[in-house]
Amino acid sequence: MKRGLQRLSILLLALISIAPAQAERCREDVNALEDIDIDIVHECIVVTDQQNDAGDIIRITPDCTLYVNGERVRTSRRQTKLLHQYYCTACELHHQSYLLGKKAGEVGRRGGRLGMQAVRHLDEFLDRDCSVAELTRNIERESAELSEESQKIAEWGREIDSLVSNLEDVHIQLRDKIPALEKLYWF
Repeated sequence: MKRGLQRLSILLLALISIAPAQAERCREDVNALEDIDIDIVHECIVVTDQQNDAGDIIRITPDCTLYVNGERVRTSRRQTKLLHQYYCTACELHHQSYLLGKKAGEVGRRGGRLGMQAVRHLDEFLDRDCSVAELTRNIERESAELSEESQKIAEWGREIDSLVSNLEDVHIQLRDKIPALEKLYWF
């Protein structure tokens, strides 16, 4: 009986820790472009320095027009193509990050509910002289499902890592190819 309770306790702790750890990992990955905020405002990509020391604001419209501090910047076709890549990748990154956070939160809540349910029913199982093995089997089955979903979340996070890498690459290209962006020390 004692071994069964120890095993159950370990299962509960593992279960409660699975999804929140995945969600935190994803939040860290999305902040890979350190010191820069990339937001979507009225369908435009808005890029600013996190400290906003310089007060600069970069805006990329859906038609890939570039504005630096409210002034339109003329761009070549090649530069406009890079702006299009940046715009599309940033939008996809925001969208996927939102969906991933929502899914990770859902899995975390399910894990928390399962843990609370197991704790609530533990006394009931002990009072009825039910075996801890029965309770453990139920928890293991449900925690296996949550673990599988957490693995999918982790894979999704790796896909988001790839988007972040792509965005970083295009960001560097934009900085190197557009003089108005190259002048901004933080970009």
